[in-house]
Amino acid sequence: MGSGKRHDRRSGKLAPAFPFIDSNGVLVKTDRRRVPGIEAEGIEVDWQNSIAHDTFPAPQYQQDYEQAPGTAVAAAVTSLLLTHDNDAVTLDPGIGQIEIGRAVKSSLTLSGAFTSRLHLRFEFVEGQLIVSDLSKNGTYIHTSRNERLYLRNNLMALNGSGVLGLGVPPTEPHAEILRFTCL
Repeated sequence: MGSGKRHDRRSGKLAPAFPFIDSNGVLVKTDRRRVPGIEAEGIEVDWQNSIAHDTFPAPQYQQDYEQAPGTAVAAAVTSLLLTHDNDAVTLDPGIGQIEIGRAVKSSLTLSGAFTSRLHLRFEFVEGQLIVSDLSKNGTYIHTSRNERLYLRNNLMALNGSGVLGLGVPPTEPHAEILRFTCL
């Protein structure tokens, strides 16, 4: 090693070779870094306060969705079953919570391009099953009652059954689909 300063790959001058496996064991296919001082289309960034504000227009398919109603009162739910491909997890009251995302520590780890590291959290609160969206891309909810809801950085009471599209509607060909059944 010479006496020169080491190169910091986060400086934006040198991107890593894609694809690669990150420190959480997730396959990274494209560079999604935000570099200070570089304006990205559709994003306003206040670097002095370190707060990013999304100004992306809603994707075309969001026009067909209602905003999720928040914490509306739902029917009593005694258990939750989530399935994805051949994986399944259950949640019962008093057991804790289920976290879904790309992170290895998630209860159910998914690898979709529009799935956040910590995308969803399910938990029982005061006898209701609450789903919280913690992602940048939101969650599309198709219920068995033919409701089409969009949840983004919000929470709502969940009941019944249906499918969740993480980041994109579950009808899209590249969608990461999670099936839910409230018992």
